[in-house]
Amino acid sequence: MRGVVLKAHHGSTVEVAATVDRHFEGLTVLGGVVLNQFVGGIHPLVVEQTMALGGRFVWMPTIHAAHHGAATGRLGAFPFQGEPLAHTPAIGLSVFGPSGRVSPAVHEILALLYGTNVVLGTGHLAPAEIFELRRAIVDDGRRVRLLINHVLFTVPSLDRAELDALSGPDVYFELCDFSCSPMANATTPAKVASLVSVLPNARWVMASDSGQRDNLHSPEALMRYCTALTREGVDQELLERMLNTHPTELVA
Repeated sequence: MRGVVLKAHHGSTVEVAATVDRHFEGLTVLGGVVLNQFVGGIHPLVVEQTMALGGRFVWMPTIHAAHHGAATGRLGAFPFQGEPLAHTPAIGLSVFGPSGRVSPAVHEILALLYGTNVVLGTGHLAPAEIFELRRAIVDDGRRVRLLINHVLFTVPSLDRAELDALSGPDVYFELCDFSCSPMANATTPAKVASLVSVLPNARWVMASDSGQRDNLHSPEALMRYCTALTREGVDQELLERMLNTHPTELVA
């Protein structure tokens, strides 16, 4: 592995990523912030400060997203984890404002990201929110690197038609080993292979999405993922693009 991105649902990884990066020559370690309530939610100040400190990723809400609560039945945690914190918010976060369109705060965040090398991840937003976020970027006509996270996970669980409609310049689609793991059981290697076979030119990005207790570490998880997809007929050239070429482009 030439690099790794550190993500934490509970706040910023910028500081620890910078520290680890300095101690491992030849390994690039990047960090960012997840816009859950732990850092104040969808707030431009959080994004601006993250970027000022060298953060390279900004993720929309995950375990505090309204869609996470609707899809999993609980805010603040996953069903396979223990009970959420006692102070878990009663209402989840959304990119929509009172008008039903992308909120002014989200537009401010997009303005901060325009033309930079900072990646915007969709987190656990609902499909409708992802489409509106994409529409807001397109309507403005400026460049934002958009990573649609774990497309086959419980959240957002996008289908082929939705992925095809979302495709475009600077849009990357994340495929995660964790989604296929026994812990999540959200999809199968066969379904992943089928999807990439019908949309081979999409900018797929393979990720482990590991780090959970009792799960494989990232290198082993990626090896497991590659092995499983190879058995399902995904060729080495496509695996190379998903594992190397596209991730390198995304963070260049």
